[in-house]
Amino acid sequence: MLDCTACIRRCVWTICADTFNPRDLVQLLRPGINPARPPLGRRPGPPLCRRSYATATVRDPQVEIVPPGAIPSTSALPISYHGVPSRPPEPQRAGDEEEDHHRRAPDVYKAADLERELYWVRDPLKLADKVLNLLKRDSREDYNKALALVRQASKSMPCTVSWNHLVDYNMSKGRVKGAVGVYNEMKKRAQTPDAYTFTTLFRGFSWNAKYGLTLERALSIYHSMFADHSPVKPSVTHTNAVLKVCALTGDIDAMYGVAAKLPTHGKGAPDKLTFTIILNAIRNQAIQDSKGEKASESLQERQRRAVLQGRRMWEEIRDRWSHRDLGLDEELVCAMGRLLLIGHTEQDDDDILSLLEQTMGIPRQIPPLGHPSRRGAVRHAQALDKLDGSGGDLARALLDAREPAPSAAARDPARSTRRPANGEEDEDPTAANPFAPLARLLPEEYRVRPGVNTLSLAIEACTALRLPRPAQDYWGLLTSPDHYNITPDRQNYHVYLRLLRLQRASKLAMELVQDMKKG
Repeated sequence: MLDCTACIRRCVWTICADTFNPRDLVQLLRPGINPARPPLGRRPGPPLCRRSYATATVRDPQVEIVPPGAIPSTSALPISYHGVPSRPPEPQRAGDEEEDHHRRAPDVYKAADLERELYWVRDPLKLADKVLNLLKRDSREDYNKALALVRQASKSMPCTVSWNHLVDYNMSKGRVKGAVGVYNEMKKRAQTPDAYTFTTLFRGFSWNAKYGLTLERALSIYHSMFADHSPVKPSVTHTNAVLKVCALTGDIDAMYGVAAKLPTHGKGAPDKLTFTIILNAIRNQAIQDSKGEKASESLQERQRRAVLQGRRMWEEIRDRWSHRDLGLDEELVCAMGRLLLIGHTEQDDDDILSLLEQTMGIPRQIPPLGHPSRRGAVRHAQALDKLDGSGGDLARALLDAREPAPSAAARDPARSTRRPANGEEDEDPTAANPFAPLARLLPEEYRVRPGVNTLSLAIEACTALRLPRPAQDYWGLLTSPDHYNITPDRQNYHVYLRLLRLQRASKLAMELVQDMKKG
């Protein structure tokens, strides 16, 4: 059967007609040519191989051919191989993208082309810059190219920073599942995640906290960092990011579970941002539960319980701060003050002014509750309101309606009867008063610098106490160039004008508006 060259040519052509070129086959079977040796003048090519697909298909020009692993465009119509329109794809869930767009590199980017381009970016830093520039273009093709480049470069060099850029890009677009997939593929390609990788993941989870399974994914990755084989151990930065995810999703129990694992001292101990996130979460949870509800015993009980949790936490914060183990800032102090505001009790509102004196050294403009001169100070403020024509009806009505506030000894008789024993003169003064002033006892660098948030908090506390005159004193003290020199913002002016409206102080309101026009 295979005695002549023509028979051999026809037999081979029948078996692999779509693999060989007829001209090459004729050249190969020409008499006098050794098939094992290429002809002269021709470079030796790669070994013959079959194509990756089985049969040739007729391409419809109206159908967009999307390479495997690429993100299809919205204009592509789903057409089956037989030319019959298939069922439209199910709508993607918010926060996710195509499941397998990150699993396989697009075939349109061949390995030889990628290696040719990577020849000029052998440095991981240059590769990261190139990937970042591609992602800044914010297009589907550029993302696929950046992903293919990073995959190809992972075979020959460490490129953790480039993988971090891909994770960050997916999180910024709301593709949580895609970001987690890139993170898992990064580990499968022997690229070790660094601390910034986990920070990027947790920060992205906080951006997309409203989507489902976000908290579960964040907690799963966070707990995996405690494993013995984990290359990165969780730091307080990672813990704060996870706590923020728990706070935004409203899962207070999960937040407490994460905070309970933190050490008290040393590396990984909670910092000021940790306590700020927890205090804000407690307050937001109490406010969210009270939406659409009227004043009831259950609502008051929830608010009272939230304030009580904040007071217990503040005792720990105060002790760590007094021993110089923790630094405070305005955000943390105001978070505690605004938590006290939801208590809607006179004692809670008055403690806000003591809180500012304790941490910032701002002197109280009115004596605290229970002080013998408190009632006289209210009457003096009422008389000043009469003199400047601002009207003191509000303060007078409050003074007549309320009974004298009990002193500290009346609220706790055990404190008044107890006598200090020998050697107890140096007892901590905050044991009796959790908001005792401590700022003057600490160095200057440990004091909190007040700002616009502090100014609004002081005015709101005085408004809740129905004390307009001390509010004016706080405004003058904090905005004075000789003292704190705070430049009020729009929210400060709004809160102060609201107080002047309740006080019916039209003259002061006009002067304030004129100052606002002057800038």
